[in-house]
Amino acid sequence: LYRLAVPSKVEISVKQQLDRLQINCRDVNYIIVSHFHADHICGLRDFPNAKFICSSASFETTKNIGSRLEASRKAIFQSLLPKNIESRLWLYDLDKNIDIKKDRNMGRLHDLFCDQSILLTDLSGHAAGQTGAMINTKSDTYFLIADACWISESFKQNILPSNAARLVFENWDATSKTLKKIHQYFKANPTTHIIPSHCPQAVSHYMRKTQQERFTTSV
Repeated sequence: LYRLAVPSKVEISVKQQLDRLQINCRDVNYIIVSHFHADHICGLRDFPNAKFICSSASFETTKNIGSRLEASRKAIFQSLLPKNIESRLWLYDLDKNIDIKKDRNMGRLHDLFCDQSILLTDLSGHAAGQTGAMINTKSDTYFLIADACWISESFKQNILPSNAARLVFENWDATSKTLKKIHQYFKANPTTHIIPSHCPQAVSHYMRKTQQERFTTSV
């Protein structure tokens, strides 16, 4: 049912992309799982040594999936997960050793490594316990908002998806509140690079940016 409802073709896997960069999947220590929908977790088994960082609500929803029909409706398939995933989880929202920061618009931010390099925040709505990640580099801040919206124009204008999208969103009210928070954050932080997972314009832009930076560095 899921294949029929959401036809997709993976042209190149994450593992293949990392191979091109000469990065071995076995050397990856951490993976932030925004949520457990099939299109976001289908490559997890390629990383045998990684810890999986996610919210407790996100994993509980995944763990408690019942029938195949429910799995298809929620796009969560336990068969895609590593068999030993529970022993490799880092449920960041339950970790009392993580510093908590406050943002005026986003609320609680979990300072993952207590150095402000990666700040995690709740973006529930599209999926229960969906997580967003703010990545601070030396020069820029990137805010990865997963599926809180699907195109950049949505958070820029605070425009919800069409009503048809309600069928695949876990909680529409939470979706609306989350999108409003991101919109307010965008207005207050115009230099932050906010990236929805499925926005073709954003993906294309940042792929070009990465290639240009790699070329400049090599030259």
